[in-house]
Amino acid sequence: MNKDLRNKEKMIVYGNFKLNDEGSGGQITKTRNVYKFLCEKYPHLEPKMFNMENWKKRPISTFLRFKKTLKACKTLIILPGDNNFKFLIRFLPKYIKKYNINVYYMVVGGWLYDFVKNKDKFVKALALFKGVFVETILLKNNLETLGLNNIFYSPVFSMRRPIDLEEAKKKSEIAFVSRPLKFCTFSRVLEEKGILDAVLAIKKLREVNNLDCELHIFGKIDDGFKNLFYKVVEDNRFVRYEGFIPNDSVIETLSNYCCLLFPTYYYGEGFPATLLEAYMASLPIIASNWKYNSEIIIDNKTGFLFTVRDIDGIIAAILKLIKDKDNYYRFRMHALQRSELFTPDKALSPLIVELEKNEDYI
Repeated sequence: MNKDLRNKEKMIVYGNFKLNDEGSGGQITKTRNVYKFLCEKYPHLEPKMFNMENWKKRPISTFLRFKKTLKACKTLIILPGDNNFKFLIRFLPKYIKKYNINVYYMVVGGWLYDFVKNKDKFVKALALFKGVFVETILLKNNLETLGLNNIFYSPVFSMRRPIDLEEAKKKSEIAFVSRPLKFCTFSRVLEEKGILDAVLAIKKLREVNNLDCELHIFGKIDDGFKNLFYKVVEDNRFVRYEGFIPNDSVIETLSNYCCLLFPTYYYGEGFPATLLEAYMASLPIIASNWKYNSEIIIDNKTGFLFTVRDIDGIIAAILKLIKDKDNYYRFRMHALQRSELFTPDKALSPLIVELEKNEDYI
C-alpha cells in the first residue's frame, strides 16, 4: 500500500445525516443509505461520516473542521444539498489539488445543471471530481453538454425490501374493492409538492364523480405551510394527515393504498425516493409531468402522467386507473417489476466501478 495512505482516512462520506430525526426527506435518506451501503461493502476501510447538519448555524467552525478532515482524507464522497453545495464548491476544488483527494459527488435532486450552466468556474470545479453521479439520464445528458466527461447515471435506491409477489396480489384485490378508495401522498408536505392539488382532485372526484374516496398524507410538514395545511385538513373531512411512517413499515403501509399521488412542481425534483418505494409496494403512481418524472414513470404502464397543476388531469388519470380490476392489477404488477431496477447493487455500481479503479485502497 502507498505509504501516504497509512496516515489518511481511506473513505469519508460527507452529508447531512440528521442522526436524531427519523422523519427525514430524500436528501438525508440517501446520505444515510450510501454510507450504510459503503460500510457493508468495504468494512475493511472503516468508512467515516462527516455530519454537517448544523453548518448553517456554524459555517466557520464547520469549514475549519472540514478543512482539518480533508488533510487526513484520501477518498471523499459528498452528498450536499443544493444550498450546502454552493457553500462547498467555493473552496473544495482548492483542497482537492492541495491534499490530493479523490472526490465523488452523489447528486441528490435535479437542480445541478440549472445552477452551474452559466457558471464556468463551477463547471471547472466539477471537472476536478473523479465522478459526478446523477439520478436521471436527462440530467447526465444536460451536464455533458457543458463539456463534462465524468458524469455517471446512478438512480435512487432503497435499502428496504419490496413486497412479496403473493402479498402484492392480495393487496391489489383489497385496494380495488375497498371503500372509501384510499389514495396517498408520501413526501415533504409543502405546497410545491402539489399537496393542495391532490386535495382538490379528491374533492372533485367525490362531489362531481360521486366516488367514495379519501386522501391520506404522509411526511414532514414544511414550517411555512403548516397553518394553511392544517386548515385544509380541518375543512375537508376526507383528508387525513397521518404523520410519519416508521422506517420498518413504509412498504407495508404504502401497499394498502390504491395508488400514490405525486402532483409535484418542486424546483429541485430529481428522482424522488417516494416513487421507488411506491413501486416496491406495488403501487401505481399518478404524477405531474414535471422535471424527470417521465423517465421514472412509464405512462399507461406503471402509472399516469398529467400536465402540471391540472386538477382534471389527475381525475382523468385516476378514473383510467380504476376502470376495471384487471386493468388495475396490471398496473400494480408492472410497478413491482419496475422496482427491481433500483436495488443498491445496481444503482451504486457506477460508483463502485470508479472507486475500485484505485487499487491503493480498495
